[in-house]
Amino acid sequence: MDRRALERITTYIAFSAAIAVSSSFAFGGLRFGTGALIGAVVALLNWASLRWILRRVQEGSARTRTVLMTLLAGKMGVLAAIVWLVIGRFNVDAGGFGLGLGALVVGLTLGALASHTPDGVAIPDAVDNARKEH
Repeated sequence: MDRRALERITTYIAFSAAIAVSSSFAFGGLRFGTGALIGAVVALLNWASLRWILRRVQEGSARTRTVLMTLLAGKMGVLAAIVWLVIGRFNVDAGGFGLGLGALVVGLTLGALASHTPDGVAIPDAVDNARKEH
């Protein structure tokens, strides 16, 4: 995945998070909105760490990739622990938190769809192919 696609997906995740948080405050109240805000922050931090790992995997040697894939599995464990802490220990609204965290999935999906043409070709590849044809 190229850098432009990652940036586009990041924009979609941030936009999805902003919609989730603002609508949560507007329609769910302070507690629900705060939960959504915390969930959105966790989603954005999770995406930032995933992007960092993915870039290093693409650029690294086989040994480096193995270490990074282990780090990716550890990151998932850390995310699970954060979810448990936020909901279980800090008593953040679980629905709001889930909605904010869900911005990651929505943004990834929309960003991926926006990065491809209807026939499934990545947009940078489609642009390059069109340039070659002309």
